[in-house]
Order: sequence, then C-alpha cells, then structure tokens
Amino acid sequence: MIWIVFKFLKDKQKLKVILSNQDLKNLNITFEEIYLGSVNTKKTIIKILSKAKDLTGFDLSGKILLIEVFETKENGCVIYFSPMSNKNLDNKSNNYILGTYSFEYLNLDYLIDSVIKLFETFGYKIFKSSLYIDKTSKKYFLTLVTIDPKSEDIIAFLKEFSTLRSTTKLFQIFIDEHYKAIIKNNAIEILYNNFKK
Repeated sequence: MIWIVFKFLKDKQKLKVILSNQDLKNLNITFEEIYLGSVNTKKTIIKILSKAKDLTGFDLSGKILLIEVFETKENGCVIYFSPMSNKNLDNKSNNYILGTYSFEYLNLDYLIDSVIKLFETFGYKIFKSSLYIDKTSKKYFLTLVTIDPKSEDIIAFLKEFSTLRSTTKLFQIFIDEHYKAIIKNNAIEILYNNFKK
C-alpha cells in the first residue's frame, strides 16, 4: 500500500509521498529509475498522483510540477511534488538564489577542518548552518543558508572536502526529517569555537 502524506510546507501546497521498498516493488520501479527519469518514471508518477487525488482530493493534473526525489535508508524513497507558480517560472533558479546548500561528508576530520577554514574566510556570508548524521551510513551532512544570492566561492571551497548534494530547501527538509541533528542553526560557529587551533 502506498502511504501518502498531504501537508503544507512554507505556506504552499506541496505533496509529500513516502514509498517503502515494497511500494517500489509493487510499482515495478526502483529509486534509481525515478531519480534518473527512466521511461517507466512518467507512468509511475501519473499512477502516484492519481492515487493522491483519490485519497486526498489534491489535484495536480495540468500543472507544471517541481518533482524532487530522495532515497531513504530503508531502500524506499520520498517524493515531493510542488506546483510551479508564475513567479517560480520567471525565476527557475529560485532555490539557488536563496542560498540553500547541503554538503555530504564521509569523514568528520575533513568536515571540522573545512568548517574552521570556511568560518574564517566566508563566515560573514553564512546566515544559518546545521550539522546532521546518517547513523546507518555514518555520513555527515552540513546544511547552509547564505545571505549571498550566489555562493560559487563557498561551493568551490567546500567541494574540495565534500560532495554538494543539493541547492534546494526541500533537501534540507528531508535531511531534518530523516537524519539525526547534531547541531542546528549555528553549527559552523560552534565547531569553530570548539576546534580552532
């Protein structure tokens, strides 16, 4: 059975769909196929939205959608459907301009080292920062909200130590819902003050 959760995010109607590993098998599709946009993906999306309409009355037919999909640690996935307004269409890089970035680290030492240098060089550009851990994979996630509308310098610097996973708010929401928060809102400042040499 497909478990569909309907809720409001940021004062806009966004549909959140949670699919277990068994749901994906029932739909005869994998996370990779959805993520990469295979031939089977469109049929599956139509099926999911039809089910959502039946259960919630939330009708997205005929609308241009922003679709984001994230894998869960149970080998399922979470899909967010967001109707695009005219304002969104005029500014396709809206999420990027807001300065929301999520980085994945495989090594805590690299994370601490990069955060110390980041704070010293670009600290004035960072409005908010949070640190999470995926207990299953032992990976760390650093999320940033920057005051700079385009932060190529921060991205280029942190990519020397980590992988840029996303530039969207929804991915940060996904991280907050699925991974354990270590430090929220001021991670960079706290790490800098505790580990600077």
